[in-house]
Amino acid sequence: MSVALRRLEFPALLEILAHHILSEPGRERLARLVPFSDIEDAEIELRRVESMQKLIESGVRLDFSAIPDVGRKVAKLGTGAGLTSHEILSLAQFIAATDEIYDKIVGTELEALMPDPSFLRPFVKEIFRKIDEDGELRDDASEKLAKLRQEKRRRRQEVINLLNSLMDKYYRQGLLRERIVTMRGGRFVLPFASHVKPRGVVHGFSHTEETIYVEPFESIEAQNRYVRIVDEEREEAERILRELAERMHQFAPTVKALWDSIGELELVYAKAEFASAFGCITPKLNRSGRIVLKEARHPLLIETKGFENVVPLDLKLGPKPSVLLISGPNAGGKTVALKTVGLLTLMAMAGIPVPAKSADLFFPDRVFAIGFEDVQDIEHGESSFTALLHEVKDVLDYSDGRALVLLDEFLASTDPSEGAALAFAILKNLRDLGHIVLANTHLTPLKILVEREDGMINARVLFDPLTKRPTYRLQVGEMGSSYALEIAKQVGLPDDVLSEAESVLVGMERELRELTKRLKKREAELVRKLAEIAQKERELERREAKLTREAKLKARQIIESAREEAEGLVRELRKELRRKRKLEEQIAVAKAVRDQLKEKSLEFTDLYRKKAEILEIGKSYRVKPFGFIGELVELRGGNAVLKVGKQRIEVPKDSLYEI
Repeated sequence: MSVALRRLEFPALLEILAHHILSEPGRERLARLVPFSDIEDAEIELRRVESMQKLIESGVRLDFSAIPDVGRKVAKLGTGAGLTSHEILSLAQFIAATDEIYDKIVGTELEALMPDPSFLRPFVKEIFRKIDEDGELRDDASEKLAKLRQEKRRRRQEVINLLNSLMDKYYRQGLLRERIVTMRGGRFVLPFASHVKPRGVVHGFSHTEETIYVEPFESIEAQNRYVRIVDEEREEAERILRELAERMHQFAPTVKALWDSIGELELVYAKAEFASAFGCITPKLNRSGRIVLKEARHPLLIETKGFENVVPLDLKLGPKPSVLLISGPNAGGKTVALKTVGLLTLMAMAGIPVPAKSADLFFPDRVFAIGFEDVQDIEHGESSFTALLHEVKDVLDYSDGRALVLLDEFLASTDPSEGAALAFAILKNLRDLGHIVLANTHLTPLKILVEREDGMINARVLFDPLTKRPTYRLQVGEMGSSYALEIAKQVGLPDDVLSEAESVLVGMERELRELTKRLKKREAELVRKLAEIAQKERELERREAKLTREAKLKARQIIESAREEAEGLVRELRKELRRKRKLEEQIAVAKAVRDQLKEKSLEFTDLYRKKAEILEIGKSYRVKPFGFIGELVELRGGNAVLKVGKQRIEVPKDSLYEI
């Protein structure tokens, strides 16, 4: 927002307001003035300014020039540091001045701006009774102080009289440099010549060392009595000031609140005076996006040209259409129109009345002002066009609310055709995002595109064909011309140059018409292609749906096949498990046979007398070491398959023996 404030000259407006600010707290508050972020806060401030205007019109004047500059003293008070008599007096004068102002706003809406300082009146009166206008303690600040000061004066005179008599004596004796009583280190002394042996206490020498300052012995006792009184007086004065300072410290929060509130009140007062001086009214504020201005004027132009010499602006925009594109001659007021809308919006957001006959202004979440100055980024080597696009990107990325977007000479520094196309796309995007947009341009293609787009509208600043000068008035609903040739004629360019330009312009207009026809034809072709693309997209969607169904069916088949394969594997595994159990049973039988043979005392080796050398299918053989007999049914490499009962058992060939 700070960039927009600067480009829309909000700081210059504050300088005008500063003419109506007289106090230090008012200047401090003005320096912090920025637009409110909440519409309700702005409306409350505008009502306060309106109340202040009524108060001024009733003849009430608030004297802020009487507010002393005690900002540092108020800050010091908040720290709890000690206060001098001058500081206490200044703070009391500040409280008294705020009390007078508060009395004048009691019973109005403005009363809520300030704390009531009336309860401090007795304390302020006590300070004024004890401290004089020069910031010094009065003699009657306390009864003891009055007595001490009276005694101090008497003791001082006693010392002076004594020294005067001694001075006369020593001067006649030629011991003094001059007839004068002076002071050194808080003691009264006489100026003896440096060659004289002093008869007293030396308190210093002159720069030339020709004079020695001596306190005569005869005056020491009298001066001691005087110094004691001086010390007592100082202690009493410090006690009084300490008590006043401690009480002032107790009121530090109230004094600080008064300081802040008096600045706030004077700012409201300055806004009211500004409103009267510049013919301002209290605007209505809305969040819908509506901008309605009647006879609005730019305040800085009023300041420099005078109210009657500024051409007023009439405008109605939003919520629909929300994009206004202004065109027209150079120096015709296009930029002024944008700045007027922008600055008046910022003023209303800051609680400042606007110079217009009537105003209903959109209260945006943010204001963007782009292109009102050279935005070339030298440091990063960017052109004005590139830097401007960076700012446009920031607007397009903004998503925290609705914005007021002001675009001056939008994309004028690039190819007109590409610039117009890009500018239109940006304006359309900003419209779709819900922003309120005011832009100006010389790009004719952009004007044509805006004319045909919903939610956008053209406007022009008028040009008087008789005087060949712009009128600075805005007409909504029409496209403007730059009137470059008319202005060139007025400047006095040669006729042959102007004739050449006119012939080129005629040719360009003819080419533009041809281009427009081609664009319309191209647009129709694009519409047709878009329809074809849409049809193809529908066909693709149907094919995609069909492929999806087929894929699901295929997946289901694969799953079924996998399930069947898994079930087959399970069956085979179960068969293998059954074969394993039968083999284990056969091994158990063989073991039982072997055990029986052992029991019958048969020689185990007799079972395996002859190893089978030649194996014959269908022949029976004994298997070592198990001892069972089986029929050979198959040879598998180094193994033999035997049929034992109904089972088939595979064993190594070298384990077979003849029966």
